[in-house]
Amino acid sequence: MKYEAISNEVMNMLGENPATELEDINQEIADLQKDILVGVKAHWDVTELAERVHEL
Repeated sequence: MKYEAISNEVMNMLGENPATELEDINQEIADLQKDILVGVKAHWDVTELAERVHEL
């Protein structure tokens, strides 16, 4: 029963087209990961980027 409630809540959060939104989220995570890698190599503070990945 808890699974159904959680599943319904997630689907409500995702909106009308969850597949498209999940693809968008995955793409944003991939882009952020690339930016983090560049930032780490350049010794930049990547805290904000890492926090955004965590949020997603």
